[in-house]
Parts: sequence; C-alpha cells; structure tokens
Amino acid sequence: MRNPNINRGKLRPGLYYVGDLCYLDTVDWSAMCKQFFPEDWKEKGQQSGVFTDTKGKIYASYSTACGDGIFADQDGDFYGVDSGSIGCYPVESEDDAPDDAAVYYFDEEFDTDYDEETGVIRIGDIEINTDIL
Repeated sequence: MRNPNINRGKLRPGLYYVGDLCYLDTVDWSAMCKQFFPEDWKEKGQQSGVFTDTKGKIYASYSTACGDGIFADQDGDFYGVDSGSIGCYPVESEDDAPDDAAVYYFDEEFDTDYDEETGVIRIGDIEINTDIL
C-alpha cells in the first residue's frame, strides 16, 4: 500500500537545487513547514512529496529515514541535512543555491519519490540513500 502522506507528481524541466531546503535563502521556510506539518499532522502524519509554494513554484520534499545527517547518492555525492528532509527546488542560477550545493539541470519532466522500505529518495535519476547503512 502506498503512503497517503506522499503527494505524488512530476516536476517540470529546469535547473534545481537538490538538498535540504532549509539552507535556501530564496524560500519561505516557515510557510513550507506549514505544508509539511498541517494542523492535523499529528493524526495524519507529516506530508512529503510534491508541493506548490507561496510563490507558485512547484517543488518536492521528502523526510529522510534517519533524520539529520549526511547522506550519499549513487555517485558518491553527499547531502547534509539539518531539517530531517531532502528536497528539490527550482532555481534561476547556481548562485541562488548555497555554496558547494548540488544543482542539476533536468532536460525533461521528471519524477520524485521516496521508498519507505529502503529509505531511498529519488529525484529524477538521482538516488539518495537516507537509511543507516
């Protein structure tokens, strides 16, 4: 059975920051947290998946399996996490992302998802293992 707390969908082609969204200066982190933790979240659980922010930008965010830490993708690139989540947010240029951040260009519409059994967050062809190895 698929988790009903994951908002599934696709993201548009373009340039994206991939990592902990709390590090981005260009987002309204407080408003995002209200999306992840709606008023009834204690009964229904934290929300993950694809969202639209207050600026109308479509993005994705998923809780990690092990909370905060440093997690690697299949290519050995690392993602530091302090909010217990990893996301994918559209940016205009690499300058909009934190220093040394992961920024990727996606040529086509792409899927994002989270596999609860393995703890793997998938963003396009990027697979980030967020479970303890």
